[in-house]
Amino acid sequence: MVRDGVAIDREKEAVRNKFDFEVVPPGSRFGLEIVAENLAPEERGLLWLGLRELEAGRIPVGGFKGRGLGRVVLEGLQARYVDAADPEALRRYLLQGEMRDATAEMLDGWLEALLQQCGGGEDA
Repeated sequence: MVRDGVAIDREKEAVRNKFDFEVVPPGSRFGLEIVAENLAPEERGLLWLGLRELEAGRIPVGGFKGRGLGRVVLEGLQARYVDAADPEALRRYLLQGEMRDATAEMLDGWLEALLQQCGGGEDA
């Protein structure tokens, strides 16, 4: 969808130029897959934190966010992983594309590793 925009010359208080910009229509749905490799536990925590914020709708995406555009809500959030240190798990992933679902305890551990790295963990 294309919207009209107008740039204002603040000194002359007049229209400087007209422009068009594309927007995704409200209610649009699309898929998102993020692949991250070889992350340290605190990096996993940072990624998980960002995804949770996106899921809660607290991270606007794209341009013109100050005009109310860019509101996104992530639905159906899943975290799956492959433990490359486990030869059998790696084999199943390489041959069959099989991954494990991250448990709530695992996800909490990733966030705790991030907090520890930032100096704000339980031991701080």
